[in-house]
Amino acid sequence: ELRTEDSKVKKKMSSELMFLCENYDTDRIYENPADGIHLHIADDIYSEAENAACEIIDLVIDKGYKYSDISLLCGNLSDYASCLEAVFEKYRIPYFSDYKFRTIL
Repeated sequence: ELRTEDSKVKKKMSSELMFLCENYDTDRIYENPADGIHLHIADDIYSEAENAACEIIDLVIDKGYKYSDISLLCGNLSDYASCLEAVFEKYRIPYFSDYKFRTIL
């Protein structure tokens, strides 16, 4: 869960991402160009992870971003965690995941 009231998070978020986080479950439309958000279509989870890795590498090498400037959000991280870990290690992309495992009793 992303809490947009966190002031550290808010300072780093683009207006597009802030709008998406606050309105993802509504019918509201972002009226400005959304240059800060990129969507990709992929055939499977591994291809999605590869696309994300390529985009991150482009941002860091070609556009001067720091890895700490970049966030990757997943709807259900349990589906993506192992694949993202493998792809990020393959491309030597440092990452941090705050994924928490839940135990159902």
